[in-house]
Amino acid sequence: MKKRFLPAMIIIATLCLAVTFVTTSYAKTIYVPGDHETIQAAIDAAADGDEIMVYPGTYNENIDFLSKKIDLIGVGERSETIIAAACPRSVVTARYIYSGHILIEGFTIRDGQGTAGGGFHLDDVSVTLRNIVVKNNTATGDSVLGVNAKGGGIYALNCLLEMDRVFVYENQAVVPDVSGAETIIGASSYGGGMFLSPGDCYIEDCYFRDNTATGG
Repeated sequence: MKKRFLPAMIIIATLCLAVTFVTTSYAKTIYVPGDHETIQAAIDAAADGDEIMVYPGTYNENIDFLSKKIDLIGVGERSETIIAAACPRSVVTARYIYSGHILIEGFTIRDGQGTAGGGFHLDDVSVTLRNIVVKNNTATGDSVLGVNAKGGGIYALNCLLEMDRVFVYENQAVVPDVSGAETIIGASSYGGGMFLSPGDCYIEDCYFRDNTATGG
C-alpha cells in the first residue's frame, strides 16, 4: 500500500494589535502663594492651558509669560492684588503666543519702566485685559541712541487686544534731556497711556487719565 504524505501547511496568523496609549493632559490651576511664592515661579511651572490664581498681596517682580498660553487671574479686588516692578523693566511681558487667547484679570500693575511699555509689553499675542489698573509706569526713550519711548502704560505690537474695565492713569512716555551730549540722534515719545501699532483693539468701559508723553 502506497503511503501518501500530505505537506503540512502551517499557517501562522500574527495579529498586530497597535495599541495607542493616549495621555490626556488636563489643564491645572496653580495658586500663588499656595503652590509657589512668586507669580514668575508659577509661570515657570505652568504649561499651555493652565490657570494661575493669585491671592491678594503686593508682588514685587517683573513677570514674563515665556510664550505660554496661560490665564493669570487675581483673586479679590484689583486694588489688593498688586504687581509692582522689582527692576526697571516692563512689569508684565507677554510675547509670541500664537495659539489661543490669554486672559489677565484683577490686578494693579505699577512702577514699571522700559522703552516699550512700562506696565505691559505685549507682542504677537491675543489677550484680554480685564478689571486692571495700570498706573505710575514709564516708557523711557534715549536721544543719544535714537530709541523712541512707546506706551508708558501699555505697549501692544501685532496684537489682538481686548480691554474691559481697564483704568490707565498717571503713566508717561518720556525722552530725557541730553542736550549736553556730544552726539544726539534724537528720539520721540508716543502714547503716555497706551501705544498700539499695528493691531486690533476693542475697548469697553475703560478710563484713561493724566497720562503724558513729553520730550524728544
